[in-house]
Parts: sequence; C-alpha cells; structure tokens
Amino acid sequence: MHILSIVCLFFFLGGSWGQEQVYVVSAPKVFYLGTSENVVIQAYGYSESFSVIVSIKSFPDKSFTYSFDLVDLSPENKFQNSANLIIQRKDLSGEPNAVSHVYLEVVSIHFSKETKIPLHYDNGFLFIQTDRSVYNLDQSVKVRVYSLDKDLKPSPREVILTFIDPQGSEVATVEEKNYIGIVTFPDFKILSNPKYGLWTIKAKYKEDFTTTGTGSFKVKRPVGRFFKETDETEVKYDLPSYTLDLVAAPRSLKPGIPYFIKISSKGKIVHFGTEKRIPALASQILNLPVTQYMVPTAHLLVYYIIPGESTTELVSDSVCLNIEEKCGNQLQIYLSPSKDEYFPGQAVSLIMETQSELWVALTVSENIAYDIQERIKSPMERVFGASGKSDQACGASGGRNNAEVFDAAGLTVLTNANANDSQQTDGSYKNIHRSRRSVKEQIDNLASQFKHPFIQKCCYDGARESEDSCMERAVRITFGPRCIAAFSQCCSLASELRNSSAYKVPILGRAPVPQERPTYVVRNRTAIDLENWLWEVHHVPKRHQLELVLPDLLTIWEIQGVGISDKGLCVADVLKLEVYQEPFSVTNNITRLY
Repeated sequence: MHILSIVCLFFFLGGSWGQEQVYVVSAPKVFYLGTSENVVIQAYGYSESFSVIVSIKSFPDKSFTYSFDLVDLSPENKFQNSANLIIQRKDLSGEPNAVSHVYLEVVSIHFSKETKIPLHYDNGFLFIQTDRSVYNLDQSVKVRVYSLDKDLKPSPREVILTFIDPQGSEVATVEEKNYIGIVTFPDFKILSNPKYGLWTIKAKYKEDFTTTGTGSFKVKRPVGRFFKETDETEVKYDLPSYTLDLVAAPRSLKPGIPYFIKISSKGKIVHFGTEKRIPALASQILNLPVTQYMVPTAHLLVYYIIPGESTTELVSDSVCLNIEEKCGNQLQIYLSPSKDEYFPGQAVSLIMETQSELWVALTVSENIAYDIQERIKSPMERVFGASGKSDQACGASGGRNNAEVFDAAGLTVLTNANANDSQQTDGSYKNIHRSRRSVKEQIDNLASQFKHPFIQKCCYDGARESEDSCMERAVRITFGPRCIAAFSQCCSLASELRNSSAYKVPILGRAPVPQERPTYVVRNRTAIDLENWLWEVHHVPKRHQLELVLPDLLTIWEIQGVGISDKGLCVADVLKLEVYQEPFSVTNNITRLY
C-alpha cells in the first residue's frame, strides 16, 4: 500500500461562530444493475448517536424498495458511515433499460432527503483482444475476451461474440462459457474472397446485462497500399501536482473543525474519513492510502464546514489523480537464459512467477508490427480506457460551486449546507486539457530516447513525410532491427501528429528538400513475419515454466502477460527480446553471409 501526501492550504480571516448540525450524503451519480453501490453519510455538530436508513426505491411512485441498509452514526465512528446497496436483476421486470431511474432516499430522526438517480443495465466490462490488427487472405483471427466486473475482477458470465463485415452484415456468431474471466474463442477464418476493409467484433453477455465490448480488425487487399489506422481517442494527461488549495469564505476556521475526505474512482466511493486540523498551521499534510481500487484514476475531494449564524457554508475542492498499479499478485515474466540478444531458432524457457494463483494469457507480437500497423495500446491501457469511460467524473478538479465540485468527482451530494443537489447541474462544463506540445518537440523527444547517433538518424528518417506508408518504407531497411524499430516508431508518431494537426509543420527544423525514396535494399521476410506465435492461456499456481523455440526471424519481440484472479487484473511488464545475428562471420578463414 502506498501513501499519498496532500498539502492543504488555508487562509484565515476573522468571524463569528455558531454550533450547527450539518449532514452531507454522497452517492454515485449513476447506479449500475447488480453492482454494490456505496453511499457515505458524514455529519457534523451532533453529540448523540442516531441511525440512518438508506434506501433505493422505485421511481416515480416509491412503491417498491429495491435495497436498503441501516447504519449508525456515533461519536465512536466520528459520525460517518457508509451504506452498501445493490439492485438485483430479478427485482426488475420488463426488458433491459425498462427502468431508467430510481430514488435514493436517506431518512433519520434529524433529516430526510431524496434524489433521482439514473439506473444503467450494463455491469462490468468486456474487453476484446485480437492477435493482430491487419490480416491477409486465408489468415485466421485469434480472439480473446476479458470479462470483468466494475472492480476489474473476473466476471464468469457466458459471452456471445459476433463478427460484422464492413457492410454491417453479421457473418458469424459464437457463444462460449466463461469460468475464469478469460474467454478464448475459436479462430475466425478469413475466407479467400472476403469483404475488404474494417471488420467489427462485438461481445455481449448472454443474459441479464446490456454490457458490450467492441473490437476491430482490417482485412487487406492482396495488392495496393496498406491500410492505415489512427487512434482518435481523447488524449489524457497526467496532472503532476497533488496540492489541494481550499480557500475559505469571509470567515475563519473554528478550532476543532475537521477536514472531511472522500476518494472516488470508477463512479464509486472507495475511501472516506476525517482529519483533525492542527491548530496554528496554515497548511497541513494529509497522508492517505492508495489502493488498487483507485486505479486508473481517482478523484480526491476534501471539504470542511463553516457554521454561521444564518447559513452554514460547505467549502470544497478536488483533484484528479492518475494511479498506476503494479501487479497485485506481482506477476513477473522473464526468460532463461537472460541475455541482451538471442539468435534465431534458440531454445529458451519462459518463466512466469506470481505470489498467488492466477491464470495468465500470453501473447507475443513483433515490435515493428506494433509501430507500423498502428499504435496498439497495451492490454492494461485498453482495459483502463474502457473502465475510464464508465467513470462519471467529468473534470480535472474544482467547479463553479460546491455541487459541481462533487459532480466533477463523480458524486451526487445531498446536504443542508450551501450546496445544491449535484444531479440538478447542467453538466455543461468540460474537461481540462493542456495544450499540445509542438510536433518537432515530440519527435525530438522520441529521438533522444535512442542513444546511438545512427539509430537517432533512423528515427528522423522515419519522421520525414512520404507518400508511402510506414510499413512499405520499413520493409526496405536492411540495417538491423534497432534501426527498423526506431524508424517505425518515429514514422508512426509523425504520421499520427500530421493527421491530428490542423496545419502542416516542418517537424525537423530543416529547409524543405524534395522527398526521395530511401535506396534501401528490399528485405525478404518470412511467412511468420508479424504473426503471433504465442497465443496461450496458462494456469500459474505460483510458478510455471514454458519451453519455447524462437522463430527464425531477426526482429524484436514483445511478450505480454495478462493475469486474472479473484483479486483482480494484473498485467506484467512487457518482456522484450531481440533476435539478432551478425550479417557475416569468419571461421577458418571462410566468410559466411547470413
């Protein structure tokens, strides 16, 4: 467990005080069918214990109670507690999405409050993984589906997979049982006369939920240019500063008033508590636990209450945190023997080690294929990208008022302080983004990662604009896998930046010169090129060893392992291995060319 230190800054002004009773109820902005929802009640100004009933009722008549929980607020728990509620599928009649909203009701002897909450029928995530993104005739598409719940833990439900051609016609439908959260489907064979272009794969659960997942691949014509893919998803930026500024209104903090803390992730409250204010300090460090439930992003929300003679003010602020998780089970994948370079046809042992039992899905891809076909996201990036879409948070931090601060953290707030029900906001504010770096700066930054000047030149050569695709240009290179990899990475990045820019920029800071095709010799590549030769799922009690023979191809391979267990999802660090052979050797005065 990691500790996150937050610095809270406060400004003190003079004022008067009165003891008031304030409650703040926080709940997810959206309820999901079959998912445990956490509703947090925090109160201030009370001295005697009391109970609170939290219920989810039918909308609009309140005639049926889907779920309820009774919690106690007392001095022992600092007048804060949480209720866990769940809406079961069996309690809902009709087709999926027949019930669009429910009532959240909070009742005690001191207060009563209710609000309307949207209800969604999707539960968890279906993530589709294929072994490649572009296929030729008579090849087979290898497909896996990861079935995860809202907490990114395995969800053993039967999955239906549908293949759709570029014209929108459903070509094939396959059903598979799901026991471990990883579903491996039979290979989809591309026929000799297929429809060329972008194919779609759709995954859904067989019953109960509307959860879907979508993937795609392209079928390439035997002649003509290669297809080009671009990633048009929204760019996300890390926010490096974890400093939280809470600026009080024209009053001062009363000694003893605590800071109330909430952390939400993926639309759920994953941590809450209070911190005492240290007297005479203008700033204070809050040490908070960082857990796997906060991955990949979390919103930290802190507020305090200012009682007044006429009104009670709630002052709040929040920050968005990007949380990177190392494997909870510490999944490690490595080769034996461990070397910087391997030779074609070499026998190696792939060893998988973990602290506890799990299933590991292996895949291997050529590093060049990643760069010249598309910028393929890692499995963890794609899973977290899907989970991020379900996060109801809509901003980096802050808001125009207290309700929007909670809303930006993905929460609904019910309170008798100066904050409106955040469900009533118009939701018109937008995410905060940084301006993009210049194209030249990004290319220079990528090139600087290659230490050797010759490899840097390969990168800059790849960044030059050309009518040919990155793949067509890369296959002409004969200077070894390092040059090919650098060329392909920079070519792919430059192409992506040109396509996303509204204007053309001379990315290398040089005078324009006529574009000429490189005079590289065409490299004859084997049939195994760009193929995935390790597409397997293995049970790993704590250690498992797999014997492999490296393909007869000079390249850089990337082996990825995705582990899944009842503790959640775990992706090992990518294992890179370079297969290399000198272009010639001299033995007994005899020169051999390879």
